[in-house]
Amino acid sequence: MLFDEREVFQVRRELERRREILAKLARDQNAPLDKLDRQEIILYLERGLLPARPHAVTDLMKAFVKSCFSYAVLRNFCVSILGEIPTPETIGECLARVFNFGSFRLEETWLPIKLRSAAEQIQAREQYDLYSNEPRPRMVRVLLDGSAEMGRRLDKGISAFYTSLDKVTQRDPEFVWKYVEDFSDPIYNVGPALICDFLKEIGYSQFVKVDHHFKKQFPTLMYSGDDCKALSPKRHFILAQHLADRLGMTPYHLDKILYDWGRYGGLARLVQ
Repeated sequence: MLFDEREVFQVRRELERRREILAKLARDQNAPLDKLDRQEIILYLERGLLPARPHAVTDLMKAFVKSCFSYAVLRNFCVSILGEIPTPETIGECLARVFNFGSFRLEETWLPIKLRSAAEQIQAREQYDLYSNEPRPRMVRVLLDGSAEMGRRLDKGISAFYTSLDKVTQRDPEFVWKYVEDFSDPIYNVGPALICDFLKEIGYSQFVKVDHHFKKQFPTLMYSGDDCKALSPKRHFILAQHLADRLGMTPYHLDKILYDWGRYGGLARLVQ
């Protein structure tokens, strides 16, 4: 799919319209927005900022687990336990309550080897079917597989992890997508979309999370109907990179507008 100047102008204008409405909704305390979404719209769409890159391995691991649990079923389960969408700051408290395992509240538990040990202790106690899609066994399986994969990727330290990732993001979108697939492959029930969520939420603006929100909003934005809906996640990802380049914006901000519009676009009438 190619973008001519007229298409780019139309898409840019529509995205700006959506961004402005979302910012107004976030500033309207009577609008029924989730607290975290409200904060992020102000930071990332109104102010144009990006998420900060974690400096400590423990903070990176919290961001990783939070993203792995951002799949709707697990996110909603966590909300039922915590009372709100988990963040890297609250994911430890969430897991402590989910598993009645207070070690998740300790900073040292969030080192990859100790996180895996905690998951092993829970599994030894509960004897979950680790192929189950029920929330608790699914979460334990993610902790087991994810801590092992992150431990491997962090074996030379967090700086080396970022250096490697910096080099990846300088390559073409096809290469970047392959990196995401390789990252997700060893982690049961964690696909490329959740890895993209993790990477974009640690400050790598080249990533979009190709989930149902994105797949629903992207065709509407492109006025392309079913042709665009039929694209694979990989093609959506690559197309989003090219479109963001043409628009002069980051894929992260394109993703953010589409995601938040998918959740709150129906409230536009409140601020128009």
